[in-house]
Amino acid sequence: MCPLHTEEDQTKATRWIQEAIAAGRYLFVEGDKRFPKHVWHESTDDGCWIGRCINSVNGEYKGWPAKPDEIAALKHKKE
Repeated sequence: MCPLHTEEDQTKATRWIQEAIAAGRYLFVEGDKRFPKHVWHESTDDGCWIGRCINSVNGEYKGWPAKPDEIAALKHKKE
């Protein structure tokens, strides 16, 4: 479950997703539409987060805190 509940938190999470996609921190999987299936955010201030697309038509994501090794696994899959 995502612990980000306030409107300010949601705005921050949306910005993280946009920045992750712009920076190439995402994975597409077969059958994806316009939005990547997984995105990730890494920050010394905010920690590590993973987002998973739950609506590939509208670009809606669910996110959760992630461990650095989970982020490393996504990066490895991208290579």
